[in-house]
This record gives sequence, C-alpha cells and structure tokens, in this order.
Amino acid sequence: MRLEDVRFAATRREALLLGMGALLAGGTQFPSNALAEGALSSEAVATLRAYADVLVPGAANAGVTDFVAAMLASDDHMLFYKYMDFPLPPLKFYAAGLAALNEFSLKQKQRPYSALEQADMKALAGALLDPAVSGWGGPPAFLFYFCVRNDALDVVYGPAAAYERLNIPYMAHIIPPTNW
Repeated sequence: MRLEDVRFAATRREALLLGMGALLAGGTQFPSNALAEGALSSEAVATLRAYADVLVPGAANAGVTDFVAAMLASDDHMLFYKYMDFPLPPLKFYAAGLAALNEFSLKQKQRPYSALEQADMKALAGALLDPAVSGWGGPPAFLFYFCVRNDALDVVYGPAAAYERLNIPYMAHIIPPTNW
C-alpha cells in the first residue's frame, strides 16, 4: 500500500500510525486536507510547529502540524480539544489561537512567533500560563496552551515507537493494525 492511497484516519491512533509510519519510512509526511484546502495559513502552520515544539520538544519532527491539520479535516477529529467544553468549532479554535499567539508575539517582541529565538518562544509560552495575561486576544490562553500541549504529547509519546525509544514495553490493549 502506498501512502498516497491511504485516506485520513478516523481515529487518533490511526492518524499517529499513518504519520509516524510515513516519517519512519523515509521522512515523508502524510498529506493534509486542512492545509491543502487552506484551512490553516502557512503562518499558522509555522506558528503551530514552533509552539508545539516549545511545549513538547520533538513535536515538530514527529509531525504535529500534519496531525493537527489532518484531524481538523476529519469529521470526527481526535484532538484533545474534543474533550473540552468550549463553544468554538475546532478549526476556529486553533486558527484563532494561532493568530492570537502571533499577534501576542508581535506586540511583545515585534516578530512573528515562529521567527523568535528559542528563549523568547519559551518566555511567551510561559506567559500564557498567567490567568491575567495582558495582550492576549484569542480563546482562553491557558486552554489553548493545554490543548496544543496535549496534542503534541500525543504525537511525540503516543506511538509504539516512542515507547521503544524510552525502553518501555508497549502493552496496548488493542495492538495497532500496522507495523511501523
């Protein structure tokens, strides 16, 4: 089976398997309908990649942007946001949060978030933990932080390969249907 022939997964596990399998097979990332349809701007994708990697080192290389984009394109996404009781549709939540993070960065550092030095990215990410963060104009800053961080954790530490790297036995109740 070729990667191009695979449809987007209906579950978080299947999306992770597909994405990680593709990455391990040679660095190819799975396609993203949300990106192809312009749901997330290239600036939003760059911001997500940088922000998720600050929150969970390794998230960018693990394919967090492809995972989030694929889930946003799915009718039954498996983003962590699904478990929050917030009134925005997921695409609007992520797009608004990423735009707000860029605006916050421009106000604080006069540069887009993805163009900042690592120390400045960490400082701004930490500022979002303050319930009274000044200058934030998006969905609740802590909720955005919490959702992106959990999605990044899922991508970095969810696949069986991550358990192997950590030398932890992978003892899934249901073994994934494909090897990667």
